[in-house]
Amino acid sequence: MAYLGADSMSTDANSGRYMLARGQKMFRKGPFVIGTTGERRINQLLRYSLQVPDRTQSHMEFMATTFMDAVRQCLKDGGAAAKDHEQESGGEMLVAYDGRIYHIWPNYQISHDDSGFYAIGSARDAAMGAMRNSLSDDPFEICKQGLIVAEMLNAFVRRPFTFERSPG
Repeated sequence: MAYLGADSMSTDANSGRYMLARGQKMFRKGPFVIGTTGERRINQLLRYSLQVPDRTQSHMEFMATTFMDAVRQCLKDGGAAAKDHEQESGGEMLVAYDGRIYHIWPNYQISHDDSGFYAIGSARDAAMGAMRNSLSDDPFEICKQGLIVAEMLNAFVRRPFTFERSPG
């Protein structure tokens, strides 16, 4: 199983304004749990418009082709994909699928880390350090510890926290 946690802080870097938006950084979409950072529009498009065909390939082949093609098309159709010098980019996200966690980079590159821990966003380093040094065996507790340390060390991380588990 894969476990994800998210905070509720949403900020506007240009104005310094922030708002707490519970449950808006992470969501279930069919067999996926998707957590995003950055622009909220990307999260909204993935949550409400993403259509992913069933998997017929190995996990990584499916994520790198079928899943990413669906994400790219969803972001293009919604006007949220950026293009600079013919290089496309979208948002950064974590995707839990069938017990695995995949890190999707803004350039649509995919990483899969077998360590079981990963974090994205402005406090990723603090969260990763706390999770890797946790003495707990409970995955939800490990996620929670990562978020608590991130909140202590970064002004852009705030409660309430939400948690999801991906079967598999």
